[in-house]
Amino acid sequence: MFNLRTRGFNNVFYWGAQMLGSVVIGHIMDFSFKSRRTRGFAGISVVGVIGTAIWIGGLANQLNYSRGDLPEKLDFKDSGSAFAGPFVLYFSFGLLDAMFQSMVYWIIGALADDSEILSRYVGFYKGIQSAGAAVAWQVDTHKASFLAQLVTNFALNTVSYPLLVVLILLAVKDEGKTDVEEFTMEKVAEPAASEK
Repeated sequence: MFNLRTRGFNNVFYWGAQMLGSVVIGHIMDFSFKSRRTRGFAGISVVGVIGTAIWIGGLANQLNYSRGDLPEKLDFKDSGSAFAGPFVLYFSFGLLDAMFQSMVYWIIGALADDSEILSRYVGFYKGIQSAGAAVAWQVDTHKASFLAQLVTNFALNTVSYPLLVVLILLAVKDEGKTDVEEFTMEKVAEPAASEK
């Protein structure tokens, strides 16, 4: 879709969008409400709305071409207004990637206060993510249609939002004693009880 120099130009803004997205969602999920669960719900809602809008934009753009009917390569200087829409979409996907990743890491961090448990959760998450990337390369190698790939990603992303809401409902504790504080208090109480 973009020529070589335009891909380099776009990448500056893509990674800038990543920085912006992580700061924005980090602020929402860390400082927006007093309740930890409410912050989680707010973050999922914001990412869900923004993500759905971006994926719909991606779908609208994807309907203009296919693997067998590729568009002319766009140049940021020579393509004029034809460059603007795909550029904004590319920037937006950078924003969404960072917001989604930061939201997931925040949710994982809210599941427990034990670093050993959290490292296992993150390891599992990264393993699934890497497996998905490996499958994506194979899907593209087998020349699956661009539209099928986009719809699959859009669907998986959309299904994740209600699942994350359920996860927060069932597993994220609101304000109060953390797992570590409860564990420490139990250990301190055990020797005192045995001395009696």
